[in-house]
Amino acid sequence: MADEPARPAPDEVSEAAIVAFLASPETHGGAAPDHIETHLSHLFLAADRALKLKKRVDWSVVDYSSLEKREAYCRRELEVNRRFAPDLYLAVVPVTVGATGLALGGDGTPVDYVVEMRRFPADAQLDTMADAGTLTPALADATADAIAAMHRGAPVAKGAGGADRIAALTAQLQRDVAPGLAAEAARDLAAWADAAEAALGRLAPLAERRARHGFVRRCHGDLHLSNICLWNGRPTPFDAIEFSEDIATIDVLYDLAFVLVDLDSRDLRALASRLLSRYLEATRDYAGLALLPLFLSQRAMVRALTRAAKGRDAAPSVRLARTYLAHAAEVLPRLIAVGGLSGTGKTTVARGLALTAGAVVIRSDSVRKRLAGHAPEERLDGASYTAAATGAVYRRLRVDARRALHAGCPVILDATFADPAERHRAETVAAMAGVPFTGLWLSAPDAALRRRIAARHGDASDADTAVLDAQIARGTGPMHWSVVDASADPDAVTAAAARAMAI
Repeated sequence: MADEPARPAPDEVSEAAIVAFLASPETHGGAAPDHIETHLSHLFLAADRALKLKKRVDWSVVDYSSLEKREAYCRRELEVNRRFAPDLYLAVVPVTVGATGLALGGDGTPVDYVVEMRRFPADAQLDTMADAGTLTPALADATADAIAAMHRGAPVAKGAGGADRIAALTAQLQRDVAPGLAAEAARDLAAWADAAEAALGRLAPLAERRARHGFVRRCHGDLHLSNICLWNGRPTPFDAIEFSEDIATIDVLYDLAFVLVDLDSRDLRALASRLLSRYLEATRDYAGLALLPLFLSQRAMVRALTRAAKGRDAAPSVRLARTYLAHAAEVLPRLIAVGGLSGTGKTTVARGLALTAGAVVIRSDSVRKRLAGHAPEERLDGASYTAAATGAVYRRLRVDARRALHAGCPVILDATFADPAERHRAETVAAMAGVPFTGLWLSAPDAALRRRIAARHGDASDADTAVLDAQIARGTGPMHWSVVDASADPDAVTAAAARAMAI
């Protein structure tokens, strides 16, 4: 009997040979795969499956140079991403070589490994949706909830992170972005580094406290819009950093900052503002807001580095990074309360004012749902609308407002505020924090309010016309806040509210 042909050793099968094998329709049951190449991977998309092959690179932070390391990192990628995308990540599959050549998952000798995933349409990635104008406010809300849930489940890394890590990242970004910049961009980069250092000088104690108290976690690490997809109708993060625990072990707000910068750089500030407020309602991480401008600026600088690596102009991202810190130095904390009976459009006005004021919105309807353990869009029964339950909602509004104001962030409270005592308590929060207060009361004819309430769907407010009638019957007592006519279209009402508060 003839001798069996000698099989090549694993390291003798080239990356090019494996790429050619995975790009062949025969490997995918006759379907020609789409081949996408990134700086770290080859992706092969066929039918309902995606295969990811790691390149044999050995860089300062990534080492995929040996078969053993590629297998280990494939398994680590599966482990990390299954925490928040279990339906997307299926298996680690060996590429083997045997008597008949290369095979996927065969019984021959493994020569490489791929991560097998479920395939999703390219237009389901949030970056594609943002560029196409199909990323809706409701999807921004759902994305915020998904990120908040991911962060709640992320392993805590106590003692990691802190001020030294933040300072080291600033220095590293300055070094890495500098080569190839034109003179004006180089000056912007130097000014950014100085401003970042000064900001951290003020915020180092907060960074250290957050590291001690569990806000530094094993996060996603690369949470931009192209690493979030719509899967089974839900925003789902994927492709988390698996090759460096150091890069992925970060403050949760630094993780969040990347998606905010991605939205902001596309002039989608309204979606970024809404996503941030929704995330904070879910996490109550208002005290960390003081660090957010620094984190945003660092993420913008990461974007500058990525642009430079792709041969694109990094200067716009460098300017954006500097802008975040400059704007933060100009914005002063203030408390704005937007009240009115159900149907006056408080939430629409509050969100519009938030863009101009650089504020976060804290909405009583959402707070009530979360206190009851429900998502904001779920309806509640009458037990959640007792006087005691309503008192708890307003107390939480005040607590969270104080935290955000202490962090230096403007706050907009969105609640009915029909009770004069609650209006007074809101004013007291501002007085005790030593910040300006503006109270806005939205007013519209009863018939208009009934029409608006009847037209609602999918909103956090459970108020119906019976609730409105009860509010009208109770009255509001003496009104000392600025009254804004809310009978016009939302943009006009928001403009009138801005004039009333002199923004």
